[in-house]
Amino acid sequence: MVAADIVETGRANAYLLVQAKYGHGIHDPFGPVVNAFHTVARASPFAVATAPAVQTLLVALLARCVLVELAVHRRSATCTTGSRRLASVTWLVPHMEAT
Repeated sequence: MVAADIVETGRANAYLLVQAKYGHGIHDPFGPVVNAFHTVARASPFAVATAPAVQTLLVALLARCVLVELAVHRRSATCTTGSRRLASVTWLVPHMEAT
């Protein structure tokens, strides 16, 4: 993607420049999880308005369970270190770019 940005725009940071107009940038990836927790704590977890917050908490819990399982059974797990890193990055990057 960076190579395409350089070829098409002449700038390596073209994506970040466009996203800055919308207030996007590097943020704390755990902020959405904390915000979701506060949203669910203030309202009913069964309300339609809190469904995205509940989903965020469930995905975070699932990711944590998987990482704990891999840490505990590090020797017997068939998952490679690269797969663990890819899973972590796949979860962290969208949360870091959120506003």
